Amino acid sequence: MVAMPVFREPSLQEAFAERGYVVARLLEPIEAAELAAEVAALADARGAAANTRGPTGTYHVSLHDADADYRAAACALVREALAERVLALTRDYRFLNGGFLIKPAGAGSIEVHRDWTMTRNPRHVAINCWCPLIDVDEENGGLAVLEGSHRLVDNVEGPRIPPFFEAYRETLRAPSRILALRAGEAVILDYRLLHWSTANRTGARRLAIAGGFVPAAARTVLYLPDPGSGGKRFNIIEPSAADWMDALNEAIDPSGCRIPVVGSVKNRNRQVGQAAFEAMLAGRAPARRPVLARLMQRTRALLRRD
Repeated sequence: MVAMPVFREPSLQEAFAERGYVVARLLEPIEAAELAAEVAALADARGAAANTRGPTGTYHVSLHDADADYRAAACALVREALAERVLALTRDYRFLNGGFLIKPAGAGSIEVHRDWTMTRNPRHVAINCWCPLIDVDEENGGLAVLEGSHRLVDNVEGPRIPPFFEAYRETLRAPSRILALRAGEAVILDYRLLHWSTANRTGARRLAIAGGFVPAAARTVLYLPDPGSGGKRFNIIEPSAADWMDALNEAIDPSGCRIPVVGSVKNRNRQVGQAAFEAMLAGRAPARRPVLARLMQRTRALLRRD
């Protein structure tokens, strides 16, 4: 199934389809500096600390903060900064959520990962807009991307769902491209693109913001492991707009999420060995089994409302 175009400008759409991301200046340097001051003030007032839950959990994500008021304030600031600018570039998208990504001085790298599946229709491509508020490169927490990886394995991603590349995650850093960006230059990436960020080896914290966007017509869902299925099924939750940030935070917790389950589907994710994935990446083998497309077709019936 062919994905719907994301960008209005054909050249941007062509680059996005091929590489899985584009770079666009969204904020002028003075705007980025002013926003950096606002982000720092809000985070410092909260006493924001590292709260990531991975093995290199050394940076702050406002979406994962326990304070709902702080999460909402951070999201509102990101919406004001990014939404209008991103929507001007895209075809019928809407802002979903956003927050701060603050990497303190000396913080380690973030692991290679893909963002969670957030739409039920395989033609609806969710995008993540990652925008540094200071100049970034490989020395201070720059973003790294594995170009073209969004096209290769169409598995469902979600909290506590093991990724297909888990066994060789660290080897995927070497073929990645680390993006040197000026303050206010944003990376708009397909949520399926493999990406990570470098360690901050400088004496200053790295300030960045990020916003999630989905097609205006998309119904947004999250997929969670069904604890009673032994890994054979995924539960589906469909948070309301008001509950979305809470759902992102709560879904990480193995004890459960208060958002009701609206259905379940068979786990059709496939495992891909390192050699097979490297061959795909090099163009020597085609991507196979449109897992996500089939899964979403089943989801339609489960989520259909009267």
